[in-house]
Amino acid sequence: MGTAGGPYGSWLRLVAMTLVSAVIGLLAALWGSEAWAGVLGATVAAVVSVVAVGMQTERQRQAEAARRRPRALEIPSPEGRFPLVRDLHDPVAVGVHPAETIEQGGVVDRVPAYVTRDMEPHLHAALRRGGFVLLVGESTAGKTRAAFEAIRLLHPDYYFVAPSAREAVEVLLDDWGAVDRFVVWLDDLERFLGPGD
Repeated sequence: MGTAGGPYGSWLRLVAMTLVSAVIGLLAALWGSEAWAGVLGATVAAVVSVVAVGMQTERQRQAEAARRRPRALEIPSPEGRFPLVRDLHDPVAVGVHPAETIEQGGVVDRVPAYVTRDMEPHLHAALRRGGFVLLVGESTAGKTRAAFEAIRLLHPDYYFVAPSAREAVEVLLDDWGAVDRFVVWLDDLERFLGPGD
């Protein structure tokens, strides 16, 4: 799922192929004409200009995305990027409803020990296949906790991508392409549905 050439790679390839095709066509049309040297110089200048403007625009877009990225992540890593699943230790942070607070030996515990669910074999099989996995059930039935425990068991080395809101998805799209394996966590899916602004 990674992208070769970094964030500018595919855009630059497209621009370069288009411009090279245009230059070749222009040179073929002017071949044998005395004006071809001047046209070639103007064409090269135009190509350089277009590429420079395109790169500047892309840099500005990337800088704006970087500025918005920390707010776009529900749970960023200390560096403001995607954390690894294995580094997630608090189920409440990912949306699990906390239980009544219990204090034992000076330690406050909001999350009881996990109890396995009957649906786990189906959930684990779906997560191994990959793709979109949707858990449906009553509120506070344990869906989020089951999903959290399953990804920690099956995909500890995956990146954990938790957009903070629907608008955040667009900000994070470039980053998704820059990592090989990731879990996109859309807890309370209704937050991400509906018309845009």
